[in-house]
Amino acid sequence: MRQQQVTGLGAVMTTVAMSLGSAVAVGDLRTLAANISLVRHGLEFSPGATIFVSSLATLTLAASVLGAGVLGDKYGMKRMFVAGACGAVAFGLMGATAPNVEVLMIARACIGVAFAFLTGLSLAIMNAVFPRDRRAGAIAGYLAAVYAFGVVPATVGSLLAERIGWRSGFLVTPALAILVLVITLRYVPETQSAHRRTDIVGLRNLST
Repeated sequence: MRQQQVTGLGAVMTTVAMSLGSAVAVGDLRTLAANISLVRHGLEFSPGATIFVSSLATLTLAASVLGAGVLGDKYGMKRMFVAGACGAVAFGLMGATAPNVEVLMIARACIGVAFAFLTGLSLAIMNAVFPRDRRAGAIAGYLAAVYAFGVVPATVGSLLAERIGWRSGFLVTPALAILVLVITLRYVPETQSAHRRTDIVGLRNLST
């Protein structure tokens, strides 16, 4: 069965969904970095915990991105990308409502895994669903849009955190992730699954 490819409005919306999905992750990390002092003051945790909270999502993203690619190949990239968007919604809300630093750490660790699916699969989906003669232009547009969209979460999140409170800054990520989810489900075709055995040992070796 041939891979379904996108044209017209579907091509535009697929580019928007994939670039915005990747930008959600980039923007979220920037937002937390810019507002970590407000978060620390709000939950009253130590300087040592501040460093850990700031880097936790980045660490879990890096550790999970290879696994996200493997699962995308095995079960369908769109399906796993949608799972990542759902995770960004759920754990973004968990972070926004965290009653203490321990819950916030759990939320940040889990949202990093969700970001691995968004960032790790977005470009792969673009490569799979665009015909070869339009792929280079589509990917160039995707990269430009990631850069442009990446400014939005950090800017809006910082403004909300300063004027309303640090919890409101965390709400930008789930709001944008819901938009990504809606567009993806409506316009992005599923990719073909790879019917091969997953090399767990090899994947573990690559991750360490």
